[in-house]
Amino acid sequence: MGLGYLSVLYGINTGDQPDQLAQLRFFDGTFPPDNVLPKILADRLYSGDDPRPLLGDWQSSDRPPLQAGIFLLQRPLAQLTGLRGGLHYQIIGTIAQCSWIAAVWALCRTIKLAVRPIAIILAFCIFSGFFFFHSLFVWPKLLAAALVVFACAVLLTAVYADRPPTTIEVGLAAGAMALGMLAHGGVVFTVPAIALLLVRPRTFPAIRQIVVGFAVLLVLLAPWSAYQKLYEPPANRLVKWHLAGVIDTTDKRSASEAIIDAYRSAGLAQILHNKWTNVTELVGNPPDQSNTNYGRRSREYFYVFRGLGILNLGWLVYLWLLIKRPATFKDFTRRIGVILGVILVSILFWIGIMFGPAATTIHLGSYATMILLFTALAALVTPLPRLLCYALLSFQIVRFILDWVVLTAVSSDTIVMVAPNTWLFGVAVVSTIATIFLLYRLFQESLPHPSLAHPS
Repeated sequence: MGLGYLSVLYGINTGDQPDQLAQLRFFDGTFPPDNVLPKILADRLYSGDDPRPLLGDWQSSDRPPLQAGIFLLQRPLAQLTGLRGGLHYQIIGTIAQCSWIAAVWALCRTIKLAVRPIAIILAFCIFSGFFFFHSLFVWPKLLAAALVVFACAVLLTAVYADRPPTTIEVGLAAGAMALGMLAHGGVVFTVPAIALLLVRPRTFPAIRQIVVGFAVLLVLLAPWSAYQKLYEPPANRLVKWHLAGVIDTTDKRSASEAIIDAYRSAGLAQILHNKWTNVTELVGNPPDQSNTNYGRRSREYFYVFRGLGILNLGWLVYLWLLIKRPATFKDFTRRIGVILGVILVSILFWIGIMFGPAATTIHLGSYATMILLFTALAALVTPLPRLLCYALLSFQIVRFILDWVVLTAVSSDTIVMVAPNTWLFGVAVVSTIATIFLLYRLFQESLPHPSLAHPS
């Protein structure tokens, strides 16, 4: 899948900055260079240079280091393969982000879905702007999200069985969560919601499991925490920015002091206004964005429910299942309901903790929550009559092609792009056909799956 995405990205010839093409290819270069910060850190370390400061006013301690470490391990291969450093980094970064596919598969198998509905869920995800763009704009948010969703899938195994997790399950989940935090801190909005899954008498871990979980977290997170505090402090810029509304990088207060001062000075009326706009921002209805492919891409990028698109129909299906309670769907509804509960708690936590106003756009939140949303809602669409389900999927694919693939060439001061690159266009076509063929093979899976066309 990564090859298909990359061939679409480079289907337009570029200049000499292939690692910055994603923001130029789809959004006219209006994005900050978050996607290349891990590369800069890795390049500095590989060359033996001091990474302080990293870029402008960005510190190396502002961003967790997992993707930088992954690229650093691969860095010597750039010279062996003859790939330019930027292109090599883009390929490695896209492979890392595409780990969301394995996370979605693991989550679906935990829900006990048959292979055919999993293929439909993957198709809805693959042909969506959210997964497409963030697999190419390689700030490590999807990598972090995939790891946390894997942790969620591990713990859901115990929750669905109505038992405490085993020591191995706790260790795996804690390790995945720690690595997720070491990829990008944005997943912090989902982690507490996942942990709450176990706060029940029947699923609460034993003392030994709790100790193991905290030990794994400590071992993995302590070195990075020490780097932040001892090598390049204070590393609290993003916390103060999002949780206190303090953007000034020269502010010397601690994060807790900044947060307390921000809420104290805002007053109750302003705080309530900020939180309400955090709620409304989930939907978003900006009057200044036209119904062009660029405007639709922007809305899909920024707003949670607009990013989900046609999958919002899944909410109605779930409501119908709750009202009618068909016996065939009893276990299916329960399993999806648990995931929707995690999503709801995560979103409420996000709304409450972000200072605001209107601070709940997708890119400021947890992509683990987005993966859970896409998976749960797509799973709720799969029981629809087959013709309707395929019609909805076809609609999404056509919309995706029009908005994200059929684009007008853009340019900047340093990059001029002209369409198309014929060879990569062919690779994109072949990759897409191969992906559709693999999904089609999965569609033929004959294991039973509940259908709303013939409910019990």
